[in-house]
Amino acid sequence: KGELLENLGKGEACLAPTAVLNADNRWTQQLIKKTTARVMRFGIDNEAEVMAGEIRYCMEGVSFVLEAMETRLQVDLPLMGKVNIYNALAAAAVGFLSGCDGDQIWEGLRRETYQEGRMRKVSTANGKLILNDTYNSNPASLRMAIELLGGLPWERRRVAILGDMLELGDFSRAEHEAIGSEKVRKCCDLLITYGTDARYIGEGARRAGMSSEAVFHFDNFFDFAQRAGGLLKSGDLILVKGSRGMKMEEIVSHLQKISTE
Repeated sequence: KGELLENLGKGEACLAPTAVLNADNRWTQQLIKKTTARVMRFGIDNEAEVMAGEIRYCMEGVSFVLEAMETRLQVDLPLMGKVNIYNALAAAAVGFLSGCDGDQIWEGLRRETYQEGRMRKVSTANGKLILNDTYNSNPASLRMAIELLGGLPWERRRVAILGDMLELGDFSRAEHEAIGSEKVRKCCDLLITYGTDARYIGEGARRAGMSSEAVFHFDNFFDFAQRAGGLLKSGDLILVKGSRGMKMEEIVSHLQKISTE
């Protein structure tokens, strides 16, 4: 991605090159050094031109105060999770750069935008609620998804069904283990992993103190399907997430099917 910034503005057609970057990403300061273009940052935790504060999460979405360009907006986003706050801030930044005013930004952000597999709620017949985040997975988005699972108001069990994060190369095992040790034990009561390297999420969770009786791994869909019905209960809040290549939407479909049998 840094190569994009190195070349930004080198073409004659680009009269006012601007890079819109996440101020909360640990690589941003290093990436800024790669470009001579103007930089507009968005963020939550670090100082930025477009920021979100006073954040409140709920089952219907997320609300926050957006501050940018001497504008202060109360935003009620009909999408769940911290990752969608970042998406909204990035969109707002591009909107301001394109000449939109605060009213236009507010109207655009409040509009429902449906995309299958991006933190969509799926209710089942016997009281389970699935958080379908199967579109894709990487270390940053998985951390935020697990934090959301742990932070939503829910009185019953919280379950994470997590597939492999693909294309991590030599860092794959370490990244999966780190997710387990940092996030899982604090945010869920039952962990089910699926695939190859996802097993290391469970290893990290156990090392962090999660009971082995609350951690299960399945190498393939058939094995998962054989056992899933006995592991899950009515009233569970279930996060399902994995890389696109893992086809985690098949797990969501199976969970819906067994809930009605």
